[in-house]
Amino acid sequence: MRQPPPATNTQDAGFSLTEVLAAVFIVAIASTFIILAGPEQPDALARQGQSVSKLLSQSADEAMISGDIYGLSITETGYQPIKWLEQTWQPATNEVIPHESDVRLALDKFQRTLGVSSTAPLSPSFTMDPTGYVTGDTVTFEFGNDTLTLSMTSDGKIIQERTNELRF
Repeated sequence: MRQPPPATNTQDAGFSLTEVLAAVFIVAIASTFIILAGPEQPDALARQGQSVSKLLSQSADEAMISGDIYGLSITETGYQPIKWLEQTWQPATNEVIPHESDVRLALDKFQRTLGVSSTAPLSPSFTMDPTGYVTGDTVTFEFGNDTLTLSMTSDGKIIQERTNELRF
């Protein structure tokens, strides 16, 4: 039986270092474009706005479905859906949802002047009635130098205004 002749040219045995580095460079560039094209992760202030807006919408829907008056109590410690029962505000759920990390409620100048406590138990910042009519204050959250102001129109449209937004 005959054996094949030994290879005389060793350069044909694999990839050169230059070829491997070129392939790694191409993969790195493609990965960069894929990561940059992905969705941007919201910061703490944007997540806070999304959470409160979602809860406002759910409370407004619940008011129209159930025929009861609902509200959203927003304090320095967090926020909680509340319901008007037996001539008083009562929690719709037992859970007080805390604000996002490092996000704080900006006390309104009007509240400070009158000495109104923003931590008064079960006082609504927003009120939703069964007809779809909404009343409420403007609520401002702060995160560093960035602020987010939430308000609702009388027909239930949520307005978010952000100032000093940092872009990276």
